[in-house]
Amino acid sequence: MSLPQRKESIASDNSKQGFKSDPFAGIIQDVQAGLTSVPKMLNPKYFYDEKGSRLFDKITRLPEYYLTRTETSILKNEIEGILNRYKPEAVFEMGSGSATKTRLLLDPMNVSGMLRGIGLFDFNEEFLTESSRSFRALYPESHVVSIVGDFTKELMLGDFDFTPTIYLFLGSTIGNMSYGESKMFLERVVEKMKREDIFMLGIDLVKDVNIIHSAYNDSEGVTEEFNRNILNVINVRLDADFKPNLFTHEAVYNLEKNRIEMYLKSNIDQVVNLKKIDLKLKLPSGESICTEISRKYTREKVESLMSSAGMGMVEWLTDADSFFAIALAKKSP
Repeated sequence: MSLPQRKESIASDNSKQGFKSDPFAGIIQDVQAGLTSVPKMLNPKYFYDEKGSRLFDKITRLPEYYLTRTETSILKNEIEGILNRYKPEAVFEMGSGSATKTRLLLDPMNVSGMLRGIGLFDFNEEFLTESSRSFRALYPESHVVSIVGDFTKELMLGDFDFTPTIYLFLGSTIGNMSYGESKMFLERVVEKMKREDIFMLGIDLVKDVNIIHSAYNDSEGVTEEFNRNILNVINVRLDADFKPNLFTHEAVYNLEKNRIEMYLKSNIDQVVNLKKIDLKLKLPSGESICTEISRKYTREKVESLMSSAGMGMVEWLTDADSFFAIALAKKSP
């Protein structure tokens, strides 16, 4: 295999280059609209402050949470073939979080001399700072770009310009979006892709309901703590007085819509003051706030979604039990 020549090493820094937007910029409008709607809801992106991001990282290591370990096993089994077939010189990950799985691509690319660029785009600035610092030390000859932003609203690349690039969207994050949001997100990705680029999508699949239910109702209560933490985020950002211990975590599977629905149910009659938006929120005992949905897909639905956004699926990779899938797609001609 003929390898590309490396670019001169450049240590990109988002704080110096301005690759940053405030992912909490819309929290006032989002929370006001969500808590005055019927039913009440909160945008799950606000889970991911520093504490929430670390709690989610802990969730991914729980025995009941099959998603991360299954996706990781598929990547480990398939990555050599993927790199040989598409010969990427860069990786750009959206929703990178702690970027643990990213190294499954970066390490073999680096060893083979393929790796020239690493792009990280995420909501959580602290995780991005840690990951980018680590990657600059591990891959000193590669150009590293880290960008703080909200991919549900925009997708910035900064000075990241490599071809072919693998655009990563792992962890089944696509399941947290509505169909319309998913389509718009994929259209943003297609707009940035060149013909030679590859999009790699992690998808949780429809399966036995009990397996899915256990993943969102773990025995250690980490998911419960993660769910309640969104109220702490709102307390800080909107000068509110939610008492998280007065809410019960509930995660139920909606068979008709093939999705997990996560709620915080009020344990008592209570009034919550959100001073920054001048809202007195009355919550009777038993009323719930929806904090997340997690859709489960079939191959047919993924192919249809990709096609509607201007992508064509080129590979469908699953584990032996078909719990999870990784779909690879290219920009449609």
